[in-house]
Amino acid sequence: MCWYWVGFLALLAAFVHGQDVDEFDVNKPQVTTTSTGQMMPARDFVTLAKAFIPFQNPDSFVIEASSWGFGVLSVVLYIVGKAHNRKIADKWLEEAEPVLRTQFSYTGSSVANGMGLIEESRSNFKYFCTGRRFLTRFVADLELKARHNLISCMYGLIVPTSDFLTIDVGLRGEEVDPFILGISKKLGFTALSKIFAELIETAKQIPVKEVPESMWVVTDCTEIPKAALTHSVLASLKELEDFLEYIVITDMNKLPIIGMPKSQKHILRARFKLQAGSKTLDTSKALQLIFTLLDGAGGSMKLSPNAKHSAIKRRLKIEQAVEALTSAQENGVATRHAELNEKKKKEYESLPYDEQQKIDARNDKRATRKRFNRKQSDQTSFISARRASGFCMWTT
Repeated sequence: MCWYWVGFLALLAAFVHGQDVDEFDVNKPQVTTTSTGQMMPARDFVTLAKAFIPFQNPDSFVIEASSWGFGVLSVVLYIVGKAHNRKIADKWLEEAEPVLRTQFSYTGSSVANGMGLIEESRSNFKYFCTGRRFLTRFVADLELKARHNLISCMYGLIVPTSDFLTIDVGLRGEEVDPFILGISKKLGFTALSKIFAELIETAKQIPVKEVPESMWVVTDCTEIPKAALTHSVLASLKELEDFLEYIVITDMNKLPIIGMPKSQKHILRARFKLQAGSKTLDTSKALQLIFTLLDGAGGSMKLSPNAKHSAIKRRLKIEQAVEALTSAQENGVATRHAELNEKKKKEYESLPYDEQQKIDARNDKRATRKRFNRKQSDQTSFISARRASGFCMWTT
């Protein structure tokens, strides 16, 4: 919305510029003397209206025309772009909702007073589902182009962007084994590894001939790709190759996801383009791929006892390393505080006796003030508690 305020301010600046140029060129208005001796300008309604008509001054015509054009185009684009994004979101929901209702007990619009498709912004929509085995929550996130923003549209002409569908699924940790699996476009793996650092810190790339050539497979256990990449999954990957950006299944998630608690470590995330050239994403096939992987994560993607033991041991080592690093940082902070206090103590001892007395008096005043403020706050809280207890007794 800030760009629309910019357009409005540009219009206002053009109007003020025109008025500043004209106000010194016009003749002085005629005045009439009233019976009381007061002076009043003889300006009628027509003269006042002319002051607000644009394009009167040829010197500022270009500035005014540009400002008005920018403002009108911004308003028109805002209305049209907002409606277009809403149309795309509604069309996606129309295709996805029948599939989601067959898979979930509760969808965004199936319960009483359902929220349906939530409009987070003019270019972002979310849809929530729950009530299915192996998962806690299902969040579909539509990230559309900012078609309502003139500056974003101009930038999109230089750097083309796409509409994306991101699906986040919170997995039940007790039903899923500890493993990492990533299927990503080769060109986008570097950006993906910045979101999920465990793809390069814990997992590694392995060759899988069956996946499309444009994709990489990353895992921390060689048993998982054989169990995950079934014939139906491979067929879906080839069919959705132009649209699929990545799929990640991990039990080491640190990414905050809207609609999920921070403690949600086991997740499945998939990201698709809604449009690839002249082709449009088949929403039902994309969702079916997600549900197949979800059932596999809770069912067939099971580690052998040795592999599971190694995975748990590896994660414990990582947690211990993180705790050791955190403890070292805290100890470093404590050491710096101790060094600073020791330095202040030496500086205090090197001062003359009079200066030490002044510092002691200042510290005593500060301590007295803190005790007084603490006592007042304690009394206030005590009185509030008494009043609350008295109110409760009165109501009972």
